[in-house]
Amino acid sequence: MFTPSIYPLDSEKTENDFRLATEYCHHEGAVAYTYGLPLLTIAEQGLEPRLMFSQHAGLEIISVPLDADRSWLATKTFRGPFENWKQKLERRRDVFLGYCGSSTVFSALVGHDIAPR
Repeated sequence: MFTPSIYPLDSEKTENDFRLATEYCHHEGAVAYTYGLPLLTIAEQGLEPRLMFSQHAGLEIISVPLDADRSWLATKTFRGPFENWKQKLERRRDVFLGYCGSSTVFSALVGHDIAPR
């Protein structure tokens, strides 16, 4: 009989143990995906490949080894996907003008200046 369990980081893993991302990760990822925002998906090694962390989601997922230290950030495994994500961010031109009623006139002026012509 299979009895799954979630194991803490400092305990020894058995064949029935697994790690799950919080539902919040999946919800926020789905919202960002729906809005077409660039996603940098980073998961610790051994995370259950569900929803946003599944290879079938069509996202590039960076798997972080459990024993990774700061030097791992300089590896091609991390730098390649990170640079791809960074380029996607740099191509975006998002501006948040706020929702304050007293800034309506200012927002309209700024919006007029940045609108495509």
